[in-house]
Parts: sequence; structure tokens; C-alpha cells
Amino acid sequence: MLSDNRIGRYLARAVGEVLLIVIGIMIAVQLSNLNEQRRNSELERAYLERIASEMRSNVARFSQYRETANAARQVIQRFAAAMNNPAATNAELIKATRDYFSTGWLFPDFEPTTTTFDDLEATGNLQVIRNNQLRQAMIELYAIYKRYKRSAAIHFWTEHNTLAGYEEAISHTGSVLEKVDAELAEH
Repeated sequence: MLSDNRIGRYLARAVGEVLLIVIGIMIAVQLSNLNEQRRNSELERAYLERIASEMRSNVARFSQYRETANAARQVIQRFAAAMNNPAATNAELIKATRDYFSTGWLFPDFEPTTTTFDDLEATGNLQVIRNNQLRQAMIELYAIYKRYKRSAAIHFWTEHNTLAGYEEAISHTGSVLEKVDAELAEH
């Protein structure tokens, strides 16, 4: 009987120790999962903040480039008008020519910043963005950027393909930026 009692206590103690070990392992796994989720959430927030910053910068730079292109277009029109005007004086022709060579021939070559998205794509971290709709909208936006980047390279120095072509991308940027800002607000 004494022997049975010892065996029973030994088995109870062994089962208790095994349960403690299992519970300890489960707690450690849960803590590890929580830490991984926290790190992923922080990483997602950092990426979203960088994406939002780049998008704002792209929109602002595009606006500046559009103003420069409009100014250049006006200089070109004045230059063409002066050249086609038989009554234009030498002073008017010289001024129109100087204006043309100082600013009229400059059409900005807009190229959006895509560093963060390129990083997300190259590292496989695109999946860190948990909102599927936002992730898809970003993929579509950057596909538009890439399409116009190739188009601009082919049609170098034509305003139509360097700025007007990016109009679609910039208008799409605004809607994606709203989604990014909404996602950041939830973090």
C-alpha cells in the first residue's frame, strides 16, 4: 500500500510537472506570437507612413512640374508668335528667343518616388500591409507609375508623356493616399 501511494504521488507529481511545462511552452508561444504581431504592426505603420510621405511629395512635385510646364508652354507660344509675326521688331524677337532658351525648352521630366513600394516589393514585405484593398490599390497605383515611366523613357522630351501621362497616376494617388491615411488612423 505504501508502495502504491508512492507511485501515485510520483505519477501525480510527474503529470503536474508535464502540465506546467506544457502550460509554460504555450505561454511562451503566445508571447512570441504577440511580439511578432506587434513587430509586424509597427513595421506596417512605418511602411504606411513612408508611403504616405512619398505620395504627398509626388503630388506636390507634380503640381510644381505642371506649373513649370505651363510657364514653358506660354514662353513657346510667345516665341512662336514672335517668329511668325512679320511686324515683330528685333528687340521682340531677341526677347522671345532669350525667353525660349532660358525657360521655354525646359519641360520637367517628372518621375515619382517609389522607393518604399520598391522596398516592399523586393523584400516580400508587401504582405505586411494587412488591408487587402489598400494593398491592391497600392499595387495598381505603382503599376500605373511604372507604365508611364516606361512611356516617358520612350517618348523623352515630350510634355504629353512626361506630365500629361502622369495625370492619371497623380489623380489615383489621391484616392490611395486617403486609404493609407485611414489605415494609419486605425493604428
